[in-house]
Formats: sequence, C-alpha cells, structure tokens
Amino acid sequence: MTNPVQYGSQVKRIEKILTAVSAPVILFNNISRFMMMHTFVGQQLGQLQGRLLGRLDDLCRNVPGWPTV
Repeated sequence: MTNPVQYGSQVKRIEKILTAVSAPVILFNNISRFMMMHTFVGQQLGQLQGRLLGRLDDLCRNVPGWPTV
C-alpha cells in the first residue's frame, strides 16, 4: 500500500507535466483555427513564407556545401 501523501504528490507532478505538454498543442490549435477563420491572412502569410524561403535558398546556393532541394 502506497503512502497517500506520496501518491498525491505524484499525481500533482503528472498534472504539471501534462499541463506543460498540452499548452503548446492548445496554442497551435487556437492559431490554426484562427488562421482557418481568416483564410486570406493565412494565404498571404503562406505566400510570404514561400517567397522568403525561396529567396533564402537563392542566397544560400552560393554557399559551398549548401544542400539543394
């Protein structure tokens, strides 16, 4: 039989870990839901990200050893 005090502290520790792990997931879900509601904003951000990554890739092609996609 385990000590109820020890068991309680283990439960509290597990609750803290679950809260810490679930916070980023909840945040990401809220952001993605917000983006779906505002699809135009999401599309604009996606296009901007694509242009920036393309430009970065162009700049880095001159770096020796840079992997090309």
